[in-house]
Amino acid sequence: MKRFLALLVSSLLFGLMEVAAQTPVVVTLTDNSSQQYTIDYTGGLYFDAGTLFVKSTASADAETVGTFESISKIVFPSNTDVDVVAEDSHSPVIYPNPASTHFFVRGIGDENSVMTIYSAVGQRMMEVTCSDGSAVDVSSLPRGLYVVSVANKNMLLSIR
Repeated sequence: MKRFLALLVSSLLFGLMEVAAQTPVVVTLTDNSSQQYTIDYTGGLYFDAGTLFVKSTASADAETVGTFESISKIVFPSNTDVDVVAEDSHSPVIYPNPASTHFFVRGIGDENSVMTIYSAVGQRMMEVTCSDGSAVDVSSLPRGLYVVSVANKNMLLSIR
């Protein structure tokens, strides 16, 4: 009986560890439809040739989610009871996001900072010097998702 209980308890604990190792992901497309996925520690979320794929586990087939242009946002909802774990009031913010012709940056201080915009594949697309409240012209960039790096902080920018 003790052996059975030990096996039952270890099975329950292993099951709890499996549940804790799962990450929920919500992908919203530009048509405002969304889909939730659950990815365990062996799975993944990745782009290949401009298409987003989700693998819930290492042994699962990759599920095609959509093209880069069709994705509006990707959210990793918190699975804790705490909504805000830490808040950095000095974090830079870019708005509007998504942008089409320009965006503004705030939270980088009054001094001039170098802002670099990278494509989703890591290519440096643009580098500008800006200060708090500066407008950045992105009208020459094609539609897509970009990583904006300023003041040693990284942010995602969607250009439509």
